[in-house]
Amino acid sequence: TKKQNEFALPGWSVDFIKKYSAGNFTIIKKSEKPVISYCGYVDSLEEKKTSISKKVKNIFSAEDFYGKGSVLRGKAVRNLIKEKKIKTEFIIRNGFWAEGITDKNAARKQYAENMLNSPYAFVARGAGNFSYRLYEVMSCGRIPVFINTDCVLPYPTFINWKKSCVWVEENNVKNIASELINFHRSISENEFEQMQSSNRKIYEEWLCPEGFFKNINKVIN
Repeated sequence: TKKQNEFALPGWSVDFIKKYSAGNFTIIKKSEKPVISYCGYVDSLEEKKTSISKKVKNIFSAEDFYGKGSVLRGKAVRNLIKEKKIKTEFIIRNGFWAEGITDKNAARKQYAENMLNSPYAFVARGAGNFSYRLYEVMSCGRIPVFINTDCVLPYPTFINWKKSCVWVEENNVKNIASELINFHRSISENEFEQMQSSNRKIYEEWLCPEGFFKNINKVIN
């Protein structure tokens, strides 16, 4: 439904390097196994959800009950956890916004450090068809493993998003683990490090508030 004169705005939270890493951007070296982070809520870690009664199932689909984003994330997270050739650094929450954790600042710090300490980070839509996490990953200079759900992303003419992410289409989410493994094997150590630097630079020059508005004349014109 996007019109020709409509463009995507980044989801802004904070610059994670400045807030959680004292302004110090570090590059993670390539390891034998891909290491991927995720901190958040998913529908279930089990393939079969037993918490929905048969009566409810007859009225609502799983997506209706949990929301499309959490169902999609659940499918991907379960696939990644099962794959022994991937190291998963996952922190699974009991609900949205670290439900059950009183100290939200501590929970947020844990979320940021989880992202900063792994070279790859899993990214998928939430309730809306966009993700704040995508821009937080870019601010960290990490590599998003991105589920594309017909998303509209900022500055697609100027940012080659498919070169900045491990790009996985929604209809291929069942193969997300093999997609990540194949990508990790195909990239050299130097390319792996350059990709992190490039993503940090893209964030600074195009996606942070200053970078976004500095370049907005390019699309308005």
